Amino acid sequence: STKERRNVPERLKAEIYQEKGIKDRENFVIDHRINLSIGGNNHKSNLQVQEKREAKEKDRVENLLARQVCNNKITLKEAQKEILNWRKYEIDNFGGFLEIYEDEADEE
Repeated sequence: STKERRNVPERLKAEIYQEKGIKDRENFVIDHRINLSIGGNNHKSNLQVQEKREAKEKDRVENLLARQVCNNKITLKEAQKEILNWRKYEIDNFGGFLEIYEDEADEE
């Protein structure tokens, strides 16, 4: 399951934050460029620093793409291509950004 593979080692997270010059990690997460549910992995080349709020927005697109793959509406390869430019996918398919409700943003 992706839950078992999701955990990126703390050592690798620290290395990525250091390379990006981020000392205060409170508002950031290490995120997968291609999410695990559509074939991504924990290799450093597939990891990026992302603001928490932006990561929540991207999660919604990731979940939608994963559902579309499971329902045979798009191929895995198509989903992987789309997630790499997820903002464009979000605009093209929803006419704008998916809404994040304030109470979800406050949970952090």
